[in-house]
Amino acid sequence: MSGKFVLQWGEFDLEPTEGYVEGPTRDDVRSIVLHLGLCENGFVVLAQSESKFIQTGIADPEEPEAGLVVQYRDGGNDKHFQLNDEFVDAARAVEMLLAYFDDPKTIGEKGPWVRIEG
Repeated sequence: MSGKFVLQWGEFDLEPTEGYVEGPTRDDVRSIVLHLGLCENGFVVLAQSESKFIQTGIADPEEPEAGLVVQYRDGGNDKHFQLNDEFVDAARAVEMLLAYFDDPKTIGEKGPWVRIEG
């Protein structure tokens, strides 16, 4: 299933600071999200298209130890959700991105999620 995804990351304060992989593997996803967990800034996006993706990033660059946020989008603005856990650790973010990697259609069942307004 990996051929349909693009993995992108950026704004990391540790090398590799940014990157892009077409057709990533599960190990690519796991490695870069765990790397994000060691950083004080940055984001990772696993995308099928511009409007269908899951992403994680440092919740608060002023307090990187607070953890990560995880969001997914399945089309328009009304289908943009955030994991209802205030902040998660890198292991939970890996779990969510790999669940999306395995079957994007079931990510809504992996929540709890809250819709992002706007």
